[in-house]
Amino acid sequence: MSGSQDGTARLWGVLQRACLVCYHAHLSPIWGVAFAPIGPYFATAGLDRTLRVWRTDLPQPIRLFTNHLADVRCCAFHPNVSYIASGSDDAAVRVWDIQQAKCVRLLCRHGHAGPVTCLAFRPDGVCLASGGEDGCVILWHLPSASSRRRLIAHQRPLWSLAFSQEGAQLATSADDCTLTVWDALGAARAREGGSLTQGLDEPHAHSDELLIARLHSKHTPIVTVHYSRTNLLLAAGAFTPPLERKLGVPDHGAW
Repeated sequence: MSGSQDGTARLWGVLQRACLVCYHAHLSPIWGVAFAPIGPYFATAGLDRTLRVWRTDLPQPIRLFTNHLADVRCCAFHPNVSYIASGSDDAAVRVWDIQQAKCVRLLCRHGHAGPVTCLAFRPDGVCLASGGEDGCVILWHLPSASSRRRLIAHQRPLWSLAFSQEGAQLATSADDCTLTVWDALGAARAREGGSLTQGLDEPHAHSDELLIARLHSKHTPIVTVHYSRTNLLLAAGAFTPPLERKLGVPDHGAW
């Protein structure tokens, strides 16, 4: 599934190597798309401040969510597909009940200082990770709708997040040509037994204790990371010559 600045989403056949269906999803650019882990559902997030949920066999969306105050940049389905999360340029993360078509969680207190660019649910569905243009990753505890931990992951905007299959690790990638791997379980335990938001405004000097690895590419901003079913970590990006990066030539859409 892909989304485009022409407002369309396209379903592609891997074997056919061709577009199978074109959905006229938005009247403005689409910034994010996500497939549900089970079932024929997918979602699109766009410049028009809306999040839309679709079935692959229907030409119109089955749900339309509109409460964000700015562009909806990214989205992610909950593992049970009953909920979907969205991140926006308004610096907020919202979790929606798809069946009831309403927002059930607004995650913004002790949150990001700028646009939210990527989201990922932990496989158990209890924790949601969000990354932003402020270079930080925030782990949210969904039952209490509170911040669990803030990780200073990168010096540039984050582009992708991914949990390992058992939820023990969290991989992040960014515009700074680096990929980091974090101890997700250790980060979640870090605030147990006390206030979940305690210390979130302090300099996070202990974040490095949770850092497992920091991997560098030479001239390739890492656009996306993904764990395979066997926990093989995959990363992809577009080679960008140093001169183009210095001049600020865009290499990933119109962000």
